[in-house]
Amino acid sequence: MSLVSVIIPVYNTSRWLPRCLGSVREQRLRDLEIVCVDDGSTDGSAEWVAEQVRQDGRIRLISQPNQGLSVARNTGLRATAAPFVYCLDSDDFIHAQLLELAVAALGDRRADFALVDYLKVPPEAHPAEADVVYAEGGAVPTQWMPHPLRAFLRRNESPDIWRFVYRRAALGTLRFVPGLRYEDLDFTYRFLRRVSCGVWLHAPLHFYSQTPNSLLRHPVTCSDLRTYAWIVRHLHQDARGDRTAARLFARRLFPRILKNMWKRVRNASEDNPELAELAPLSDSLTAGLLRDRVLSLFAFSPKWQWHLLLLLLRGKEAHA
Repeated sequence: MSLVSVIIPVYNTSRWLPRCLGSVREQRLRDLEIVCVDDGSTDGSAEWVAEQVRQDGRIRLISQPNQGLSVARNTGLRATAAPFVYCLDSDDFIHAQLLELAVAALGDRRADFALVDYLKVPPEAHPAEADVVYAEGGAVPTQWMPHPLRAFLRRNESPDIWRFVYRRAALGTLRFVPGLRYEDLDFTYRFLRRVSCGVWLHAPLHFYSQTPNSLLRHPVTCSDLRTYAWIVRHLHQDARGDRTAARLFARRLFPRILKNMWKRVRNASEDNPELAELAPLSDSLTAGLLRDRVLSLFAFSPKWQWHLLLLLLRGKEAHA
C-alpha cells in the first residue's frame, strides 16, 4: 500500500492537466498513488490520462458519468486506502516537496492534518517558476494548531481543500455533499469541527491557477445564494451537540459567509441592473436564517443589527 493517495478529479481540463499531473509525478516523496477520476470529460482528458497510466504505474484512471466535483472526490476516497490523502484540482499544481514536507510534519507530531500556504499564479504559469528548494531539517517554519477550528476562524483562512494533507483516520466517514457548489466551505468546517490538532507549514507549496473555469470568476446567481444559505444551515445542524463549535460558527463563520454573499450581490447588481432579483432573494434568505435562529443578531455590529432587524420584521410581515 502506498503512503499517500493523491486524488485528482478531471473534467475537461486537458489544457492544464499535464502541468498538474506532472507536478505530482515529480514529487520527491515517491511512495504515492495518483488516482485521476474522470467525471465524463469530452475534451480528450481521459484518453490523455490513460496514456500516462501506461507510463507510470502509480497512476490509476477511474471513469464515471458526469456527476460533479464532490462525487468525483468521493469516488477517489472510496477507491484509495493510503494513510494520508491529498486532493488536488486538475488546473492547479504543487511544489515538488509538498507531500514530503507535509507527511514528515504529520508523522513527527501525530497531527490530524497538515495545512500548507499557497500562491495565486497566472493560468499559464509553469512549475519551474516556483522551483524553490526547502532543505531538510526544519527549513520550513511550522506551527502547531491544537485548536484548529478556532485558529482557522480567528485568522479567516481560506478553506480550500487543496491546502490540506489529511490523515485518513481523521477523515473517517466524512464525505463531500454531492452536487453542492462551494463544497470546500462545507467540507472543511465539518472536518475542522471533528479534529483536535493540525500542523501548519508556512510555505507556499500549492499554486492556485485561477483559470476561466474557476467558480468565483463567474457572476453570482440565485442558485449561489441558496447554496450559501444551505451551507449555513447544514453547518448549524452539524454542530448541534457541540457547544464550542456552534458558538464559533454563529459568532465568526456565519457572519462572514453572509457578508460575502451580500458583497457579491451588491457587486453583481452594480455591474448588471438586470440582476435586481438577487437583492430581494438575499434579504429573504437572510431573514429566514434569523427567523429560524440559525443566525444571531448579536454576532453582527450595531450597524448591521439594525439592518437585520428590519429584514426580520419585514419577513414576519410577509409571513403574516
